[in-house]
Amino acid sequence: MKWNRWVMKYHRSQDMGWGLSVAVALFSACYITATVYAIQPGPLWEALAYTKNDPLLFWLNFLPPLLGVGAAWFLTNRLFYSAGLICFVFQVFSLINTVKIAYRDDPLVPKDIALYREAIAAAGGYSLDLDWTALALIFGSLAFFLLCGWVVKSRSVHPALRIGLLALTIWGASAANTQWYSSRDLYFSFPKSDSTNMTTVYDDLGFTYCFLYQFSAYPIDKPEEFVKEEAEAWNEAETDPVIPEKKPHIIFVMNEAFYDISNHARMASANIDPLANFNSIASSERAVSGRIVVPNFGGGTANTEFDVLTGMQTNMISQSGPSSFRVVHRDTVTVARLLEEQGYQSFFLHPGDSWFYNRQNVYRMFGMEDQIFEDSFGPEDYKGDNMAWVKDDACADALIEEFERRRSESDEPVFNYTVTIENHTAYNNNKFGNMTFPWVWTEKPLSDYMAQEYLSVYLEGLRDADAMLGKLTDYFDRLDEPVILVFFGDHLPNLGADYLAYKELEIPVGKTDTVENTLRTYSPPFLIWANQNAADSTEFLAWKERLELGHDETISANYLGSSVLQLAGFSGLNPYFDFLNEARTQLPVIWKGNYLLADGTYTDRLDPQLTDLESRLHCWEYYKLKYETVK
Repeated sequence: MKWNRWVMKYHRSQDMGWGLSVAVALFSACYITATVYAIQPGPLWEALAYTKNDPLLFWLNFLPPLLGVGAAWFLTNRLFYSAGLICFVFQVFSLINTVKIAYRDDPLVPKDIALYREAIAAAGGYSLDLDWTALALIFGSLAFFLLCGWVVKSRSVHPALRIGLLALTIWGASAANTQWYSSRDLYFSFPKSDSTNMTTVYDDLGFTYCFLYQFSAYPIDKPEEFVKEEAEAWNEAETDPVIPEKKPHIIFVMNEAFYDISNHARMASANIDPLANFNSIASSERAVSGRIVVPNFGGGTANTEFDVLTGMQTNMISQSGPSSFRVVHRDTVTVARLLEEQGYQSFFLHPGDSWFYNRQNVYRMFGMEDQIFEDSFGPEDYKGDNMAWVKDDACADALIEEFERRRSESDEPVFNYTVTIENHTAYNNNKFGNMTFPWVWTEKPLSDYMAQEYLSVYLEGLRDADAMLGKLTDYFDRLDEPVILVFFGDHLPNLGADYLAYKELEIPVGKTDTVENTLRTYSPPFLIWANQNAADSTEFLAWKERLELGHDETISANYLGSSVLQLAGFSGLNPYFDFLNEARTQLPVIWKGNYLLADGTYTDRLDPQLTDLESRLHCWEYYKLKYETVK
């Protein structure tokens, strides 16, 4: 009874003035900021240490809760209830981020909100271990603010003033987004313990700031001529599938920075040809070789993976130069998924970190659940004594071992996509620790010591890549089952600042004076090879004669996957991939307004017919990224 009388006496009898109300709003925002930090992964003290070193980070994480509390207050005229609501929203989002990182090693981004149905379905496959401490904090905070709102009467604001303050808050939020939350320069100015790991970046810079930055970080530009209904009709068009009587195993090996530089700059020393296997196999009647034009120079490996597997172009996603894997948030039609629909068993192999480029999640959305990463390799698999890079030879052994295991367990054909790592930049003398290797000399002497160093180190890795190709072709040629091997580079190697080694060797890489030279900078070689059984028992050789790969067999990277499907005898599996094979014969290369036409003409202008074809490709890609649902 005494409790009831106390409640009746003090219930909503405390009326706060302006000063106390503003203090409560500020305190609430500080509390929300601190608890969001506490809920996100990683020790709280480490996150706070970052804000201590750069107070702007605290401001960037503090301002959104403050604006949120203010906007809700001015809208509802209830300060404590508003603070409770905003606190609940921010804390729940931080918890969802923590759970997503725990189970997918990938932080929460705004585009995930639109995929809540897929997220709920995916969550059913996990045994979620709930963080009861975080849940207690969330609901305890909500209860506290609700109780304060029930007991204490917050400052009542005149409607006209509320409208003005709400408008001011919205303007402030818009200005803050323009000035800070969408600024790439500001984002990249903050020191990070590992800038390549998104999970670590979120921990360092704070969930709230990073989440808001992601709203504008990876845009997908909408083509002016895009009409959803039209693109949907293209995507849903009926096809007439053609399936080969004998399905070959299909193996893709994307070799890190693989480039035939030794074919352009002759080696003066008596070293073995670094590309002896590649050159020999490329000239075989059982091979198709040429060049693919990739999105990037010297890096951007995942962008080439995206182009090859999806048939879409990274460069068409946005003018801001995106990381393509960061716009993938839903199941996507890929070469792997199309082949799995035809009974193939698939796996992805990469002797690097699973979180890099978010590969472990993206490849699931590409249709490849089975994945092998660096943790499957031992100390003996690394080149040199610094344990930095897994050898291409070890990668080949792992591929063969996994391939053999699958052959022994199932009669279904195998699809594999492998991404090597040994020849990753940088190419300095200590790349492989204290290991020694041949110093390379060229017929044209190099005047710059660093150019000589970069070239020598790079060619050490190139020899290993070529040996990997030789090992794989020797192994597959002994099999009595058809195999198609695709071996190619993801980009050209970065051999010094401002294309140092290329300039020393007088190789026109890095030049932009002509369309041909511009494209040359982005054109690593590719090789599609059939083992003897595939040559004898499939239509590979027949399709090779009518493949129409364009002038000098140069094509955009996004055509490679569909071309391999055609060589393997597949067609009609998907309307988009059928369109790619048609488009390739008319416009073999599209790269940021630079083109190679079917007749060998390099140009930066297209006639109306080819302009329409490029537009269709762009619109269709936009539809696939924004709307396509995998059935």
